[in-house]
Amino acid sequence: MALTHVLTPITIGSATIRNRVVRTAHGTRLALHSFDDMIEYHVQRAKGGVGLTVIEIMGVHPSSTNGMSYFLPSVQANYPRMMERLRPLGMTVFQQLWHAGNNIPPADGSPPWSASDIPGVRIQQVPIPMTKGMIDEVIEGYVKAARQAYEWGAQGVEFHAAHSYLPAQFLSPNTNNLTDEYGGSFENRARFSLEILQALRDGLPKECVVGARVAPDDTPGGVGVADVQRLVEMFESRGLIDYVSVSMGGYQAEHRMIGPMFEPSGYELPTSVPITQKTKLPTMVIGRFRTLEEADAVIRAGDADMVGMVRANIADPYLVKKTMDGHPERVRPCIGCNQGCVAGIMGPASRMGCTVNPAVGFETKMGDHLLTPVESPKKVLVIGGGPSGMEAARVAATRGHKVVLVEAQSDLGGTINIAAKAPA
Repeated sequence: MALTHVLTPITIGSATIRNRVVRTAHGTRLALHSFDDMIEYHVQRAKGGVGLTVIEIMGVHPSSTNGMSYFLPSVQANYPRMMERLRPLGMTVFQQLWHAGNNIPPADGSPPWSASDIPGVRIQQVPIPMTKGMIDEVIEGYVKAARQAYEWGAQGVEFHAAHSYLPAQFLSPNTNNLTDEYGGSFENRARFSLEILQALRDGLPKECVVGARVAPDDTPGGVGVADVQRLVEMFESRGLIDYVSVSMGGYQAEHRMIGPMFEPSGYELPTSVPITQKTKLPTMVIGRFRTLEEADAVIRAGDADMVGMVRANIADPYLVKKTMDGHPERVRPCIGCNQGCVAGIMGPASRMGCTVNPAVGFETKMGDHLLTPVESPKKVLVIGGGPSGMEAARVAATRGHKVVLVEAQSDLGGTINIAAKAPA
């Protein structure tokens, strides 16, 4: 089927994006290990043809830090260097802004900050209910982080108001028991988000794109689809955002945020499309999309303007380019196992990887972009057609060797054929 929509440009605010493929923000933890590795990880996806990348969560305040917090010396030294590498490659870059609230304690071990004294499901530590002074301080942090990201070279910023993080904690009745101007009615619970976005609009150059990540949290008594529709309408009617990125789930329903292999392509559309169709703003959706054909169908149907393909571009950074060159069959497919990209980033010393692409996070040292043709091709015998044998054969052939692959069984795949018989 011809691709009629996904490869066409789109304009969001002041930014013109070369196609409709977006890598929405996703944690890598690479900056904690090597900023060079993080830079090269993004460089290869830019060379592979991705239209827009939203860089992973940037901490906006010391009460909720991560390896990408704007005030860290390592980020201040290396973020501009990353943008210098990415700028000539044609991929638009936005930066996501983040505060975890009750999900992550401050680095000093003190209680986390949140809307109320209701613990998050992850750490079960009673948070400090934020005073007006603390609220104002965090809002100022959002503006400072956004200014820095824009000055360093990002063309826009994305306010993360989803996935059980601090703005969602203010919005949800499950985590907000306040009775003041920030609690009770929907308007009051949305006030924190509105004040952040207004501060961003007031504190940033008009050329800086401002977007929002939103999501129904899929829990009883929480934030439903109708609530998110109402929130987006409030953002849009006040002129606070240039686009909306729709996801689903939170830490109370973590499996819904990044659907595993038993979820079909587009599994989030039933809750996302009612939100995207209620706004005139450019929209983005996600949900285990693996091919440009799947993304094109979503845009062609009018369900969204851009489609997130994070894991698909982790598995193969050249997905877009290979498809544009007429070779979609050469794309290394994501299998939705979540072993390297989700489980791999859990824990203090962890970093992102990929089950089907061992070069992920190590692109400075390995990957197809570093496979050069050999001067003297040889005949290579590979014994065993399991995953390792097949990869060895593929790499040798890519470099120009004549390869013979020998396997005793009637099918290739080795123990993968046994694993594939498991349910789901």
